Amino acid sequence: MAFTSYLQWNPARFFQIRSSYTVSEGTTAHVGGGFCLKLGPVQWYLISDNCSLLFLPERSTLLHAQTGLNLLIGSGK
Repeated sequence: MAFTSYLQWNPARFFQIRSSYTVSEGTTAHVGGGFCLKLGPVQWYLISDNCSLLFLPERSTLLHAQTGLNLLIGSGK
């Protein structure tokens, strides 16, 4: 079983920042984060589910990251 909490901040209409904290059985806690840019009809994001590498590089062995583009279709209302 795992528990995750996250925080999302929108400092501008076109920019979002997200952070997450996950605790699961048998593993250490994971700190994740990412951001999203909305550039007209295109959204670009970069996320990671294990950012502890940035804080404790001597104890971390893996970094998972994902980036991508989304095409936004429909009304923005």
